Amino acid sequence: MTGLARLIDLILEFWRDLIPWIIIDSFEQAVILRLGAGKLNSPGGRPYHRVIGPGLHWRLPFADQPFRQNVVPESSTFSPQVFVSKDGAAYLCQFHVLHTIIDIVTYTCDVEDADSVLTDAIAGTLRRVIATLTDEELRGDNLETLLTARARSRAKRFGIYVERVYVSELAPMGLRRGVIRIGSGGPIDGHVV
Repeated sequence: MTGLARLIDLILEFWRDLIPWIIIDSFEQAVILRLGAGKLNSPGGRPYHRVIGPGLHWRLPFADQPFRQNVVPESSTFSPQVFVSKDGAAYLCQFHVLHTIIDIVTYTCDVEDADSVLTDAIAGTLRRVIATLTDEELRGDNLETLLTARARSRAKRFGIYVERVYVSELAPMGLRRGVIRIGSGGPIDGHVV
């Protein structure tokens, strides 16, 4: 970044901090910190000043800092992971989670990097659930319902409501010569993996 670009950026940032109002879009909410704290406490005991919803809101220039969050349903896709069933079979699994923020204060004030926390919490929950199911139960109709209930329970403590867990891939895997292969196990292009 050149010196002129940095100066322009600094002037724009100063100007934004000087404006005595904030506009929150219809799909957002914001937690306001006043001078880094506030008069209210989050469930985790961290101070904040207030929560604001969509519309035009007055603020103290340089003192009030808004932390905006999108609060409409959002879908997260988890990278494929390998889980082992109760029967000891390995499965390549890919999940999609439809979720929304229900407690903006907890999500903003009490969780550092909430998206990563959601990913870790959901993946860990799904791994534990799959480890308790047999291969037959994994192929059953209740898998997504069970995963949704467990993920919903876990994510709630982070201010997130899990609407649904979708399983887009659940492929049995095998091991041969220490290398994971996917599918029924036939040779690939005449070569054994």
